[in-house]
Amino acid sequence: KHQIGSMATMGSRAIHDAANSVSADTHSGLLFVPSRGGIAHNPDAYTSPEALEKGARLFGVLAVSLSYVTAEYATRREHNKKYSE
Repeated sequence: KHQIGSMATMGSRAIHDAANSVSADTHSGLLFVPSRGGIAHNPDAYTSPEALEKGARLFGVLAVSLSYVTAEYATRREHNKKYSE
């Protein structure tokens, strides 16, 4: 188990960041790192190097984990397809 930082579920209007770049049949998610004062999309926005490192490490863990899930799904789908014909 990876221990990188805390997690919180939060509402966000940032869905446009994901929705504009993916098709309707693709899942997406957003990973947020804290910025000083909660300021984002602004020249005054600042995120500490430590917070950026934690975000990058978490992204790496998620990418590897999701690649295994995707590979397992594809393997099962091919297995089921082969034996259902």
